Amino acid sequence: MESEVSTRLGVLARQLQEHRVEVRGQTLDHILHSAQILAEAKRLAGRRFGRWLREMGRMGRETAFRHLRVSEFVRENVALMQHFRTLSLTKLYALSTLPPALSRKCVLGEVPFSCPFAELSDVAFLREFAVRFPRRERSRKRHQVFMEMLSVFVRARKSMQRSSRYLHRLSESQVARLAHQLDLIIALAQDGRILSAKKPAHDLAPS
Repeated sequence: MESEVSTRLGVLARQLQEHRVEVRGQTLDHILHSAQILAEAKRLAGRRFGRWLREMGRMGRETAFRHLRVSEFVRENVALMQHFRTLSLTKLYALSTLPPALSRKCVLGEVPFSCPFAELSDVAFLREFAVRFPRRERSRKRHQVFMEMLSVFVRARKSMQRSSRYLHRLSESQVARLAHQLDLIIALAQDGRILSAKKPAHDLAPS
């Protein structure tokens, strides 16, 4: 059973990559087909879906979930498909973040904007959208914050290790700018009590 799931996940990864190569420029149909592949992979991979995205699907997590969100948004509002096809993907991405009832009102013009969506550029639409529907800062769990910061520090350490052999080629001004950025990071760490926290008994950073 496990081998069958792994085989199918491999097939889905190839389908996703081939579809991205075949399609020149993203369209709503492309997003929906991509989401169909992603939805099956998510169901099969379960908690390993993020790893599948990185290692096999070769797609960013944010992009993948944006495709899934638009697909769900369209599926819940099939009757509005004709309206959806007149909207840019930028507008669809934004509308899919709203509660279903509110997004439908927006598409049908029941929520007043300065002019109809078709007449608004993406930039103007996003500006008005942000004013009308300001994003709420999502609360993050302790483990999410830890993993995010750990990932940043590990990537920075590895990048510095790779680049250290070329430091002698940098100018004094370039070195000074790098040192300044390092000072800013240390200051942020001190403000966040990272440096004052007790050092763990073992190194949590993967090699």
